[in-house]
Amino acid sequence: MNQSNLKQDLLNVESAIKAITGNDIEYMSFWWRNDEKCEKVKTLLHQRRTLLNKMFLATPSEIVRFKQVNEMLYRLTSQLFNRVKKLSNSHKIISDPTLDDDYEIDGTLRVVVESETDILTLDNDDYYGSDFLLMNHILYLIYDGHNSDIEWFNADVISNEEKPMCDDGVSWNEYPFYGRKEFDDIVICHAVHDICNHKKFSIPDLLRINSYWAETKLTLQKFASQK
Repeated sequence: MNQSNLKQDLLNVESAIKAITGNDIEYMSFWWRNDEKCEKVKTLLHQRRTLLNKMFLATPSEIVRFKQVNEMLYRLTSQLFNRVKKLSNSHKIISDPTLDDDYEIDGTLRVVVESETDILTLDNDDYYGSDFLLMNHILYLIYDGHNSDIEWFNADVISNEEKPMCDDGVSWNEYPFYGRKEFDDIVICHAVHDICNHKKFSIPDLLRINSYWAETKLTLQKFASQK
């Protein structure tokens, strides 16, 4: 299939998505509250991701941008894990053994697409033809708590059992990167893998996402009963 056919298929898929969700991020209907509509949108977003990944040219400038994003997300992940470790080591200072039976520490890294500033405009936007802002906002809505079966990448500590960092120097060179020589010399970090493999963001989407949120949360727990 040539690039023009792929682009037309992409435009058709995005039109079908907009018919369900609306096309204004400021006044979007609550389509995600309808299970049937939500599943249809997920299916269409999967098709969209496949088409955009097929269209991805991997130009020198796109690969430079990919490396920048990959390095940034690796650095954010490392900082998040270090923050979780520090919080785990220091929680005893504020905990009260008479009140706290257990604790959980969660570190979460996620994409944020709420406004125009959250998506970059790149030189080859016209080539892809996607409505990157709206489509990534819809993806953000799906993954940001409106569907409880989907979670963002988490670094957590539960009852002193630390979850090891997923980046060990071995590239997460799986779909959609596997088999493309442009990525052979890049150690792809787990956060990039999570966004483009476990979730329905395409490589062109990844290059345009401008905002990420890293959060660390400590929860002290007490279990009590009357007997």
